[in-house]
Amino acid sequence: MGPRQCGKSSLLIHLGDDYVELIMDDLNLRKLANDDPMGLIDQYSDKKIFIDEAQLAPEIFYAIKRKVDLLKRHKKPRQTIFRLTGSNHILMDKNVKAGSGSLLN
Repeated sequence: MGPRQCGKSSLLIHLGDDYVELIMDDLNLRKLANDDPMGLIDQYSDKKIFIDEAQLAPEIFYAIKRKVDLLKRHKKPRQTIFRLTGSNHILMDKNVKAGSGSLLN
C-alpha cells in the first residue's frame, strides 16, 4: 500500500536498462502470462525481467517463485533478476492467494 502514479516504473527503468520490460497492460501479454507463465519466463531465461502492473497477471507469481527456487537449487549466484511493480498491494489481492498454492506460505 503505497503511492499511486508516483513514478515507480519510470524509476526502475532509469535504474538499469538491462531488463526486458513486460507491461501487463498489454492484453496479449497478460493472457500469455496467465495461460503459460513459465513459458513466458523461459522466453527470457538469459535476461533480467521487469514486469509492470504484475498484479494483472497473478499466475506469473508462481512462475517467478519456481524460477527463483530452481536458481537457488542449482546454487546460482544471488542477483536481482526480477523487478515487479503494481498498483495495489499484491499479497492482499485475492487473485494472488487463490489457486493450488499460496505465495504467503
